[in-house]
Amino acid sequence: MQTKAPTDSITNFLYLDPSNLRNQIGTFGDEFAKLVESFKKEKLEKLQMTEEQFEEKIQTWKNALTKAANLSGYTATNTTVAFELAMRVVQNVLKELNDLSSDVDNKNLVGIQGICDRIVCCLCNQANGAYKLFAPLPVIYNLPIYNNIYVVGIWGMGGVGKTTIAKVVYARMRSQFEASYFVDNVRERSSGNTTLAPLKEEMFSRILGDKPIKMDTTFTKRRFGSKKILVVFDDVTDVWQIEFLVGDLKYFGEGSQIIITTRDKQVLKNCVLHDEFIFKIEGSCEDDARQLFYRYAFQQNHPLRDYDELSHEVIRYAKGVPLVLKVLGSVLYGRTKHFWKSTIEKLQIIPNENIQKVLKISYDELEDLEKSIFLDIACFLKWEDREFATTFLDACGFYAEHGITILIDKCLVTISCDNKITTHDLLQEMGWEIVRQESTKHLGIRSRLWYPEDIYRVLEGKTVSVKENM
Repeated sequence: MQTKAPTDSITNFLYLDPSNLRNQIGTFGDEFAKLVESFKKEKLEKLQMTEEQFEEKIQTWKNALTKAANLSGYTATNTTVAFELAMRVVQNVLKELNDLSSDVDNKNLVGIQGICDRIVCCLCNQANGAYKLFAPLPVIYNLPIYNNIYVVGIWGMGGVGKTTIAKVVYARMRSQFEASYFVDNVRERSSGNTTLAPLKEEMFSRILGDKPIKMDTTFTKRRFGSKKILVVFDDVTDVWQIEFLVGDLKYFGEGSQIIITTRDKQVLKNCVLHDEFIFKIEGSCEDDARQLFYRYAFQQNHPLRDYDELSHEVIRYAKGVPLVLKVLGSVLYGRTKHFWKSTIEKLQIIPNENIQKVLKISYDELEDLEKSIFLDIACFLKWEDREFATTFLDACGFYAEHGITILIDKCLVTISCDNKITTHDLLQEMGWEIVRQESTKHLGIRSRLWYPEDIYRVLEGKTVSVKENM
């Protein structure tokens, strides 16, 4: 007990009341007194210890016993069955081991350690009072402002690794909390005919350690609020989803922490988060992208002979998006050079379907006018001045300022430092593919044409077909 007690220890008091240990009373106190009395003057002289030094030593022993008694643990009395005590210890150990485990594939984690460290540091600084968490804004969606919980947001386009980063942070931090839960795929679980009710029941059961009969009772809320909890809400599309799952933030216990991942910054704004607590994920740098692709395409940290240039083309195409690097790496693993070349050529015309499904989620959630704005930017207005693009789109009756702001929040478009409107190359490619799918055979039926050759062919053949609500 001279140093700090180990955090991975489990204290067991076998047939000993911790209060007797703490105060040196009862049978234990009698034995302790006998020990002290056994140190006669002759014994102290042999130990080369003065009476004053021995008194200090006794106080040190008492302090150590008090600390030991104050450690949380299990107490075995005369009525306690040894088997029951052993089972409680085993369950505790299993929980600790589970907290230390992670479902993240650490082998293929590349380039995210820095952002994970910053998020953990941000949460720790909030908990230590280094920052003021919430802005003095009014209550929104019944989510009030409370300073005893700490929240960060992880924001970015689809496929950039938001969920992976959240899982790493969660795995690193959850052992510091009484209970924790990772609420994954909130968007998917609340879409269509599905509801969040089963997910809410599962979350409360996991956090409380049993299945409450009624989750919205005052008693259940008090139990929930008595715990220091870590919760991740993954892929949130609307703040009402969080409200449905947990109600008011006041129900979280003191020191609880929340991580929210989303493609839509407005979700985080509705949770009244300052920008310094919102982490935008941009994708991998070139070196990290190369390393990640090699691990999936070659199952090693370097390419095979004669595959350098082909690898470079794929990595350049992916533009740092981890999902693209992983999907294409898996598709190309073990394939011939001819297959690689054919795949790269195909990608220039037809994007990979699995990648498109992930990227297109944000587009599918847009209203019709916002979809039209995005397609016009992808096909015609990329790298145009924002003011010009706004004027152009307003002339089409698209309410451009509203729509562009929505697209920015959803990471579908960005504004450069010189006020140019742009979009990620893969998102632009997604927009082209959406238009191409309007008619894969007849160019004149498509709502937009941007390749000069396609425009010439349609005008020459007089095959234009006017579409409404383009």
